[in-house]
Amino acid sequence: MQRYILRRLLLSIPTIFGVIVFVFIALRVLPGNVLQALTAEGGFLSEEQLQTLEKELGLDKPLIVQFGLWWAGIFRGDFGESLFHKRPTLSLWLHSVPITLQLGIMGLALALLIGVPIGVLSAVQQDKPIDYIGRFVAILGVSAPDFWIGTLIIVYSAIWFGYMPPADFRPFFSDPLVNLQQMMFPAIILGYRLSAVIMRMTRSTMLEVLRQDYMRTAYAKGLARNTAIYRHALKNAMIPVVTIVGTQISRLMGGVVILETLFSLPGMGRLTFDSIYLRDYTQVQTQVFFIALTFVVMNLIVDLSYGFLDPRIRYS
Repeated sequence: MQRYILRRLLLSIPTIFGVIVFVFIALRVLPGNVLQALTAEGGFLSEEQLQTLEKELGLDKPLIVQFGLWWAGIFRGDFGESLFHKRPTLSLWLHSVPITLQLGIMGLALALLIGVPIGVLSAVQQDKPIDYIGRFVAILGVSAPDFWIGTLIIVYSAIWFGYMPPADFRPFFSDPLVNLQQMMFPAIILGYRLSAVIMRMTRSTMLEVLRQDYMRTAYAKGLARNTAIYRHALKNAMIPVVTIVGTQISRLMGGVVILETLFSLPGMGRLTFDSIYLRDYTQVQTQVFFIALTFVVMNLIVDLSYGFLDPRIRYS
């Protein structure tokens, strides 16, 4: 087990390095740069002032030197300074993480509470009304875009109920009631979309497991149906579901850009979006580094969880 984990961690280094190199090059190929954003913010700057600013930001150095300096700083725990905000990129990232983490946990909890039970019920009641309703809800959740559902909620809650989520973000421990008002709608949208994926996967894997010979044997020996389903079938059906949940957790850390922008939540997604828009190279690189790291760690955790769910799986 230890050798497997060590090998996976060593293989993750070139993966993360490759992602960073790709993003580093892509950012600089795109038209525009941070100097233009700073000029728009601070007004007209002369050519001499632009050259001075370029030198201060280190943008006058060759790309290979810029990349080498930034990558070397990572090993010292220094991810550089935001070119636009003039603050350490790590502090900006740490400030945004709890917001995205809270949104992700709320959405994931809702998704599991909805997706797994309905998926199991839909499989057990195959081709009955409850199955058709569950499949319709799942297909709608997979098909409807987040931005569309979010826009409908904002517009119609304001028109019908005169309600708008508070614009000034409040941390949970500062003002729990206002915080939950701000997080409620994006968490529901996020949870519903994820629950649709979990629902469909749970249903398909449960149907496959329920047709296995050992389930027929369990029924033949007189085991109660609910006991056979929830003690034996569900555990074996959860391996593909765990894979889906693990990959979705990774995406939650960087894939909530639309919801955080719609609902004015200063989380990781919105910070990444703003940094790309402002061509804040160092901030984007820091964001992508931690998103890639999250993907690698979550994939490793998912792989290790297979051994718990299915004792036949060994890592030696």
